[in-house]
Amino acid sequence: MCIRDSPLADMFNHHYERLGETHWRYDNEEDSFIVSAEKLIPKGDPICEHYGEKPNYRFLFYYGFLIENNTHNCVYIKLYFNKDDPRIAEKCSMVGTYEDTEIKTFKYFEYYNVDEAHNNKFFGFLRLIEYDDDLNVFADYLTPPVTDANTCSFLKRKLRCPIISLENEKQVLKKAKDIASEYLLRYPDSCKKDMELLKTDLTFNQRNCIILRSDEKRIFQGIVELAKLGLELIDMKDWKEVQEHFAKAGKGKAYSGYFEKILMPFLAPNTNHTQ
Repeated sequence: MCIRDSPLADMFNHHYERLGETHWRYDNEEDSFIVSAEKLIPKGDPICEHYGEKPNYRFLFYYGFLIENNTHNCVYIKLYFNKDDPRIAEKCSMVGTYEDTEIKTFKYFEYYNVDEAHNNKFFGFLRLIEYDDDLNVFADYLTPPVTDANTCSFLKRKLRCPIISLENEKQVLKKAKDIASEYLLRYPDSCKKDMELLKTDLTFNQRNCIILRSDEKRIFQGIVELAKLGLELIDMKDWKEVQEHFAKAGKGKAYSGYFEKILMPFLAPNTNHTQ
């Protein structure tokens, strides 16, 4: 594999709405990195590129800038089986991990898009972690076991399962709330403090770093809010009350996808599920 550096190639500004306006490629015959316009760009307008739908940590690490209110921000969360779980050995065997190591590091996005796998996988494994009944219920949601041909070791299996039961989902939400709260405690300052700092005179890099960490805190706080709201809705007995409370407290939030596509359909009357 050949890797080439292309100085100045990333000097074009990034713009979300400019997708398809330019096209870049390396031309072997010209031995040059070429950026060409795919449509008419008015004289005097800046030439922009679409750097991709990336979270801010990647923009900052690779290109030296970030985007405020980036809808693709995410955090990384490690999940472990509960050490006091009497079925921990069986669960570890199911997914191909060990009792003293994390199951996996999960990428969790601020905006809960149920069509994307990341957040769903996070909650899927939490359902396994907190489940205390017949584990065969997860059999249809695990990918087939695979053995590494070189080491003969059992590779980790993927799990993406829906809500198993309301009682299990309550434990899942409590666990998610505890995990996110613990991550928030690792930061020396609050989001409110970050907002105050952003109003002060900062260097470009200082400002970017504060925005980046405030983005992370907002995602963890969103998990806490999601969990609290989910627990409130599950404990409600009247479907109309559930709908009204969600409309008031969760509609339009970054995490509303979890409720609209996952929890609310499960809570709806005449839904066949296990309490």
